[in-house]
Amino acid sequence: MRQRILFFAPILFLGLLSESAMPQRHGRTDSAHDYGQGVSKTTGAHKLSFRQPTWNLRYKSGSFQLKNEEWLKAEFQEDGSTQKRTPPIISISADQIRAIYFDPKAQKDSDVAQRMPRSGCSYARDRMPNGDSAPASEAFVFWKAPPGPMLRAAERLNQRHPVRLIWSDNGTDKELILTVNHCEYASFAASLHWFVGQRWHDIGRAFPYHGMEHP
Repeated sequence: MRQRILFFAPILFLGLLSESAMPQRHGRTDSAHDYGQGVSKTTGAHKLSFRQPTWNLRYKSGSFQLKNEEWLKAEFQEDGSTQKRTPPIISISADQIRAIYFDPKAQKDSDVAQRMPRSGCSYARDRMPNGDSAPASEAFVFWKAPPGPMLRAAERLNQRHPVRLIWSDNGTDKELILTVNHCEYASFAASLHWFVGQRWHDIGRAFPYHGMEHP
């Protein structure tokens, strides 16, 4: 049995990379499967196309009629490209967000894992936002959509950590608690920081304790 596990582990890992490792640093990929519609930016004689990675998240609780642990796909979008696709079930602009709660220990551990080539998490380093070139996003949008079969299988090998968003929508407070896999947690937290910009210093808050309960 141990030999069989050792044989299949590399296959599962390679399959995971084929679905998750394709995203490159923001603005450095042509993969239409993993990225949203690009935005062109002219720099001198060169035109660069910026695309954002797609995040596979799980719904924990919040202001929406969704099932616990339901899969969501999410993107930070900068050009209103959602109009060209299926309308998202949730759309949040940066100025609507009032608070972002995250787990600083999980963020630090994820960052360390991303820097270790043998951890299986090094691919997630390429999902870090490239603030020097990527334009600001207009919205953080979500769709109901399961991940591919290899990502679902890899769930058993990867712990998940919570992120809690609170925002105001036409005077009504809304909440969303999501879980992010361990490998991508540091990149996801950094992307939220990049999304809200300087406001992070006022709205970015650490969980007072670890766990899945509400802060």
